[in-house]
Amino acid sequence: MKLTLERLSEHASRRLKNLVLLQATVFGSLTVGLLMIPAFEVEPFKEHHLLIWAVLGLLMAIVLVLPVFFERWHEKYTWVDRSVGGVLGASVLFLAGALWEVLAHKHLVGAREVPDSTFAVFILITALGGFVLGYLGVGLLEKFKNKRANEPAVIT
Repeated sequence: MKLTLERLSEHASRRLKNLVLLQATVFGSLTVGLLMIPAFEVEPFKEHHLLIWAVLGLLMAIVLVLPVFFERWHEKYTWVDRSVGGVLGASVLFLAGALWEVLAHKHLVGAREVPDSTFAVFILITALGGFVLGYLGVGLLEKFKNKRANEPAVIT
């Protein structure tokens, strides 16, 4: 009975720690986003270049991802961690799509003029693909961690 209570207490403590970590990183990410809006001279309710929003999203995703991944490096990643990795992947490919638009306007890459709605669908599909790649990438990172943990240590 005592062992079961200790195990339940440990489990509740770990869940609370994970919840506090997730809340802190989400709060930190939103804080970075709100503090960077004046730095990029973004005014509410005005149209701004997509690249500004992409860079802002990438900064927020990095602040969201790094603490979670470093904190749980020696533990198994959960579906929340994989989803956070997906957010990072989505923001990276969103930035790539925004950069493509900038480079196309400067005629540095081959592109043709498309309606805004078509480009919005392209950006949405790109971000969704980035989410899937980031989600799956965390699984690959998990396999890499397990492989490295099972290798014998070399003493020189």
